[in-house]
Amino acid sequence: VIAPINQQALAVPIASIAVRGVKIVVIDTQLTGKAAPVFVGTDQEAAGQAAGRLLATLVGDTDEVSFFKHSQSSGATTLRENGALAAFRETHPKNTVHGDIYASTEAGAESKQAQLLLAQHPATKAVLASGTPGTLAMLKTLQAQKLAGSVKLVGFGFNLNPDVAAALGSGALTGWIAQLPVEVGAKGVAAAVSLLKGEVVPAIVNTDFLVITKDNLNDPKVQALLAL
Repeated sequence: VIAPINQQALAVPIASIAVRGVKIVVIDTQLTGKAAPVFVGTDQEAAGQAAGRLLATLVGDTDEVSFFKHSQSSGATTLRENGALAAFRETHPKNTVHGDIYASTEAGAESKQAQLLLAQHPATKAVLASGTPGTLAMLKTLQAQKLAGSVKLVGFGFNLNPDVAAALGSGALTGWIAQLPVEVGAKGVAAAVSLLKGEVVPAIVNTDFLVITKDNLNDPKVQALLAL
């Protein structure tokens, strides 16, 4: 069971052991090619579409929007970004959408990249951050520049933590698309066990995600994520 952070780097090594009959389950980020017989993870395109639909409710037809992209090598976040843009365009086909700034150009550079985005696109009314580091960096940058709440922010992450919950409650963060890593890991191992038993396992096993806003922040199912 492997959780790659790059969809290409491990594709060939995994393919080389797959041909020897090793059972492989890839979780979280799909690899390129057909090396892995089973993938377990969030339906990233669907999660992105949910974020895009939420983003569409936050702006008018003439407002500028920016996508704070994660990285050029992450297959998962690219799927989110594409899904979000497609869903957003269904409601706002003519809005200017900027997508030229990446959060993770180098480790620790997310805050500088968030500042760069706001400096280059000062008319931005809402931001969609497709990765957790970018979401948290943009949140802190908006707070530091006293733009939190006036510039809407929708982001992605795992479960829920007290800082994110507080930001949702205050309105500094408008939406948090929560992936459920415990479910991903559990279903990944369960799929591997099934393969070892010779059972048929679907090629893709999707796991749930939650769209968390101020409106459902106190829902028991959402609050339970704080304990994970």
